[in-house]
Amino acid sequence: KETKEYYFGSSVAEEPQTTDGYKHKAAPSFYGTLGLIYKPIDKLSFSTFAYFMSKRELSTIFGLDKIDPVFTMNLKAGYKPIQNCEIFFEAHDLFNSDKKQSAYTDKIRGVYSFGVNFEF
Repeated sequence: KETKEYYFGSSVAEEPQTTDGYKHKAAPSFYGTLGLIYKPIDKLSFSTFAYFMSKRELSTIFGLDKIDPVFTMNLKAGYKPIQNCEIFFEAHDLFNSDKKQSAYTDKIRGVYSFGVNFEF
């Protein structure tokens, strides 16, 4: 008998506290993730994970780089026709945001892929 399975998880963190009382602007004041995995049948699974990071400022030898708050969501759908093989669709940054996530890096938009995983 096949049963439906659900997995849910989350994590949240607030700004780190320092013993010297200095407010470190490079660390986000809030960040977290929320995830859900759903398996309606043994061979089919859907998973989604959402990530949020508040604004922060990073100082480097090139100057100060301000990074706006970022929200991204990833999605994966997979089907296993046999035990050691999975056919999948995956979307990283599902909403195709162009916000950068780190100082002086390219603005990477969404990445969408189809594929097959084999386990040996």
